[in-house]
Amino acid sequence: MTRRQVKFFFLFEAIPLTPSVPLKALTSQGRRFDVACRMIRSSLLFDGIPTHNSVEAWFGSDGGKILPAILSIDGHILDDVLLFKKFYSELVLAKFLKQLAQGSSEVPGIEINALELSTDVQARFLDRMKLEKLEGRRALVALHETGQAMVATGQEGALLFQDRETRGLSIVIGNHQGIPPAIEADLLQACDHVLCLSTITPEVGSQSISYLGSHVIDMLNYCFL
Repeated sequence: MTRRQVKFFFLFEAIPLTPSVPLKALTSQGRRFDVACRMIRSSLLFDGIPTHNSVEAWFGSDGGKILPAILSIDGHILDDVLLFKKFYSELVLAKFLKQLAQGSSEVPGIEINALELSTDVQARFLDRMKLEKLEGRRALVALHETGQAMVATGQEGALLFQDRETRGLSIVIGNHQGIPPAIEADLLQACDHVLCLSTITPEVGSQSISYLGSHVIDMLNYCFL
């Protein structure tokens, strides 16, 4: 059976791609670059196996200190043993991405495109999502606490992914602070589906459940595989 094509879109508007701090201080000083690396790694690896998903991650300017950038990764590159090792852990990946962003090496299948310092990253990301929907190659899906349930419980209690699309999926997942309020409503409206990783669609006004982005991705990959 052919696995659907999945592309993850992340907006790390408050995180620079190359934080100028020691790698071991990413959590405390790195604008949570560790969160970005963890989500990217989870998208491309599940249970130690390459998923062949792709990633497009947007990074901010750190208050105008660094050029914002778009990082694109084709997950098929992890079939290369040497590149696979670059995704061994979030710290190893952070070091690798920092080297790439500084121009010390180039890798086919990974692109870093710098944006102008004055770029409104949130607005540009929203425009990118609208274009993704317009092109129609994949269904555009936002994971959000207000969305419809996207998993069902099987006869033996197993979680089953509800296959809503036969084409590929473009999945938007918020960072550790969620989708920025300034674009949240427009982004959700632009998507083909707004779903939540639950067996029950939340009621209006019900308390939302917070998940780590990397855990959400792991659960998605579990359903897909």
